[in-house]
Amino acid sequence: MNVNETKMPIMEEVFNRIEAAPTAFLSKPERVIAINTHFVNNYDKYEFPSEMILDKGLWNESHFNEELENAFNAGKRMAEKVLLASFIPSRNPLQDPSNVSGSL
Repeated sequence: MNVNETKMPIMEEVFNRIEAAPTAFLSKPERVIAINTHFVNNYDKYEFPSEMILDKGLWNESHFNEELENAFNAGKRMAEKVLLASFIPSRNPLQDPSNVSGSL
């Protein structure tokens, strides 16, 4: 996401509204936050304010490994949940449609 830490409270509200529908019918989605991400791979090709490029570069240098590990671990947890659900018929809506809350 291309916002900095100061704008995260605003984005938190936006995420909560977006996630309200899936949460009502299924469960609360897992959220992975990576802020101040790069827009492009090579900033020399485009015109951006130099202070923005510097801020993003400094943030990336100090937080990239942590955010990468968080994203990897979140993906791993999500894959494990899918795998677990596929082996437990009572939790798998494809095998037991009566377990699905809400209607389509």
